[in-house]
Amino acid sequence: MDKVCYIANYEHLGKVCWGNATMRKLFDAEEERLNKYSGVKYGWDNEAYTYDNFAEEDPELLQRMQEMAKAYPGRIQVGAVSYGQPLSFYINGESNVRQLVQGVRTCLEYFGYRPYVYNMSEHGMHAQIPQLIAQAGFTGAVMRTSFCMYGLNPEYPASCIDWRGLDGTMGVHTVPCYPGEQCHCAVNGYTHDRRTREFPFFGANTMDNKILLDYSVDSPWGGLEEFRDRFGGRIKNVIAYRADDPRQPEGFVAEYHNKPGFEWVLDEDILKAAGEPEMEVVSKVNDFHVRMPWGLCGNWIWEKCRLQESRLYAADMVDAVRAMAGEKAHPDELRDAWKMLLICQHHDVQICGIENDARKFFARGDKDLEVVEADMVGDAPEYRFNPLPWKRQDENGEGALSVVTMPRTRITDCTCDDETLETPWYIVQLNPDGGFDSVVEKETGRSLFRKGRRSGVLAGVIDGVNCIEEGVWNHEAVSGGMAVTDAGWIGSIPYSVRWTFYDKHPRVDCTISIEASREFIGRKTNDYRDAMSAFIHDEKLRMKFYPDLPDSAMGWRDQPYGAAATNRQSIECNHWASVSDGENGFAIFNKGIQCAAREYDGALSVPVAYSMYYVWSGTITSEGVPNDAAEPYETAELFRPARVDDYYLDEEFAKLQRDEPARSVITKHFMNGEYITHLAFMPYTGTWEDAQLHRRALEYNNPCVPVSAETARLMRETALRVSVPENVFISSVYHADGETYIRLYEMEGKDGVVSVTMQGEDVKLMPVDFFENPVGEAVEEAALKAHEVRTYRLVKA
Repeated sequence: MDKVCYIANYEHLGKVCWGNATMRKLFDAEEERLNKYSGVKYGWDNEAYTYDNFAEEDPELLQRMQEMAKAYPGRIQVGAVSYGQPLSFYINGESNVRQLVQGVRTCLEYFGYRPYVYNMSEHGMHAQIPQLIAQAGFTGAVMRTSFCMYGLNPEYPASCIDWRGLDGTMGVHTVPCYPGEQCHCAVNGYTHDRRTREFPFFGANTMDNKILLDYSVDSPWGGLEEFRDRFGGRIKNVIAYRADDPRQPEGFVAEYHNKPGFEWVLDEDILKAAGEPEMEVVSKVNDFHVRMPWGLCGNWIWEKCRLQESRLYAADMVDAVRAMAGEKAHPDELRDAWKMLLICQHHDVQICGIENDARKFFARGDKDLEVVEADMVGDAPEYRFNPLPWKRQDENGEGALSVVTMPRTRITDCTCDDETLETPWYIVQLNPDGGFDSVVEKETGRSLFRKGRRSGVLAGVIDGVNCIEEGVWNHEAVSGGMAVTDAGWIGSIPYSVRWTFYDKHPRVDCTISIEASREFIGRKTNDYRDAMSAFIHDEKLRMKFYPDLPDSAMGWRDQPYGAAATNRQSIECNHWASVSDGENGFAIFNKGIQCAAREYDGALSVPVAYSMYYVWSGTITSEGVPNDAAEPYETAELFRPARVDDYYLDEEFAKLQRDEPARSVITKHFMNGEYITHLAFMPYTGTWEDAQLHRRALEYNNPCVPVSAETARLMRETALRVSVPENVFISSVYHADGETYIRLYEMEGKDGVVSVTMQGEDVKLMPVDFFENPVGEAVEEAALKAHEVRTYRLVKA
């Protein structure tokens, strides 16, 4: 007999994007097939938020799921490995941890079961995933992304690998992508360029996923026999994996449910089928290739997610300190605020632009955070707290985890006229039409930007025409600095760009405001299912800089709990991106636009707005209706391109699929209203480690927070101090079940030692996993190895 091909079959859906009505139809269809075909198995690849939502809004549907899970043991299995199904590269490290922990806890709460194998339909991968999932209790993983539009994984010629993260210490048994498996797309033949691993085409599915999804209706390769034959020569135990839309034709199930040579598996059985690891793999930062449609919805959803991360970082910390001082903690409000952030990080909310859902979730999270912050701030904020464990370079140099009085307005040392701005750091020549003719460092005489180029200037293709901003300048002194603003028009779009230069530090902050009125922004297309324009950053409305660095300068960027060089055109990042020739560098910090693009004319740009026909119709409203007035809708009927015979679709939507002109009525939508973007730039010398870029980026994203006199008193009495070397950072300080925890991570690839004191006394550190279970003995100092992420319970002596 031919070797066995194992089938891992997961339905990728959930409350977000799909909705209750569609899920009811799906469960009806699944139950019918489970009764009819004895071999079929289904995993539920929902976001775990689905279960919280059903418990609150549709308990009958939740009960239906619970009853199915009990009725079909080993054939129906909960597979929600995260709370909000994020593209994990584009959320910070702490959000990665909370996604895993909250996902597991939610599954346990409603089903009494947790998944043990980490698998995601969308791109939930980066180099630190192995140690994160190991500490969250996962024993294995599937390193495949069924839908390859937003990310690609490395490929390995093995049935199973021992996958380790940057730390190299915590491995999980993992089913990898096989060599060549991601090269397939039914639309155009190839998902990516094999030589560069860039994304020139749409790129839909891996070969096995496409067969499991669409055979025999729309799969170009035939059945699983071809998949098994293609990879079976090199791979000992072949596993076909699908975690995708619930449109699997019944004909596939009928053919393969008990077919000799094919066996259906779920969760832990996946690892048994794969066998023991055949090779050890230690991930590198650049192993995982990702991209985003930056500019969609004016980036406001991404920026709001980052703002919530910052607020929760400070609120968790202050609440923990208040709890240590005997004050009431806010576990419920903080947990719920975290949940609302985690579901806003959902890939469909972000890359399909489900703005109504985003507004709803953010509003609920804001309400919870306001309760916590009200106790922090009280009636009159008299003090400010620095939530970072070092003396800041900005914000008047506040000390590590310290409280200071609110600063008074200071006269600036900067001067400005219509042409020249002078600060303690720079001499800036303003271009009369907007942007900078030059920015020169006073101490070194180094010119930051190339001569003959306007830098700090908006450019973009507006309604099919290449445009560049034309504005006028004004300036005003601000406390400790000078703000210069150029305002005018780029094409038909009014804009303002406000630059703030400081006396005390070299970072330059930028706030961009545009007022869109449904213009085409970006590469123009008439294809309302266009899948290309959203990724062509150098034609979007963008902020352009021309660093005075050679074309050979290397790109650098951070990712969750790691950083590395990259030579790719798009420098996809988390908090910061930079270019450097080894001696001098130019860094861009962001508050949500986690990308800088290297353009062919030598520019380094940041995408600000994209407003165009787009393959996903998530941002749509009826034509002519302002987005703010859009009615809530069952989103499943608007998103997924599907065929008439998909078993979850009703006849009304099937007619819409047949009648293409009818779809165009609901697919035209463009940005409308005011959109605000934040970024900053900073020159540096030496390496990113020498310049402490990660610290500077975290200062930009985590400003000092106002606190009341009472909170300041409690914090001073508690006197929590965390001593960290330059390469170690705090991911979170939080309170849980009467105890205080600190999560730390190492960024630069070298060891680091951390100690904690309270009220001047040493505090022991008890290592725990992500569920606060002890995993070692308490120590006086925590010794973090290169790239480690560790959590400790604070134990008073």
